[in-house]
Amino acid sequence: MFSRIVVGIDGTEGGADAMALARRLASTTTSLVAVSIVVVDSHPSRGANLDYDGDLREQAEARLRGVLQQQPGVEGETLVAHSVAAGLHAAVEHLDGDLIVVGSCRRGPVGRILAGDDTRGTLRDAPCPVAIAPRDYALADAPIATIGLGWNGGTEGGRALEVARAIAGDIGAQLHAVAVVHMPPWRATEGVTTDAAVATEVAATAERLAALDGVQATTLTGAVVDELARFAAEVDLLIVGSHQRGPLGRIAVGSTSEQLTRRCVRPLMVVPRSPQLTSIPA
Repeated sequence: MFSRIVVGIDGTEGGADAMALARRLASTTTSLVAVSIVVVDSHPSRGANLDYDGDLREQAEARLRGVLQQQPGVEGETLVAHSVAAGLHAAVEHLDGDLIVVGSCRRGPVGRILAGDDTRGTLRDAPCPVAIAPRDYALADAPIATIGLGWNGGTEGGRALEVARAIAGDIGAQLHAVAVVHMPPWRATEGVTTDAAVATEVAATAERLAALDGVQATTLTGAVVDELARFAAEVDLLIVGSHQRGPLGRIAVGSTSEQLTRRCVRPLMVVPRSPQLTSIPA
């Protein structure tokens, strides 16, 4: 499980949703740290405005005090950064955190995760897993009883499996993995759902899934994002590995994970191939 969870709070319902998800992911030994970011525009053209920056800090500290009054046992931190994402990344490094939890953008359909700029920025190049709470998640009182894993068999899928197993074992949740073999929509017309090549891939994927000990596993065909979004609606938390780019192996949001932030109706966790995760037991 996680030893220290960094929770992004902004004084809106999204921050309350994030805190609710963080509490459900925490064990009895997990520390929760509410982090309020002071976003300061450091562009040279703006020039120094100490009064303005001071007002921003006072607002951030007031937001934090309000959260701490309502959340017993939670630590608090105020950090200055040029963006919310940069501040949360710095908080993980500064506080030795191993999970970031943020809320959803407040625009759009009720109950969905909608990734605004701050959420997308937090996902990109994050040094640890990032969990996103859907809108109005703080109003729900059901525990995380089922965890879904979107498994692709790659290295990122392996890391996501490690995290999913650790969380499921710690909170007593059932773990169900799904692998989606991509099937273009035009191939699924007129009752034809597969061809020889796809059938071979489905059989090979199913065999690899069957080798995952202690995991209920299903192989599906279809559009990957569509199938994972439908699967997410059937579980209490969906965990996926990120598409990785760059030498550090950190989250670089690919099309699947970014589209899922707009489609999921349940909490979503995106896991990078970070060396930091090697300590999480399988």
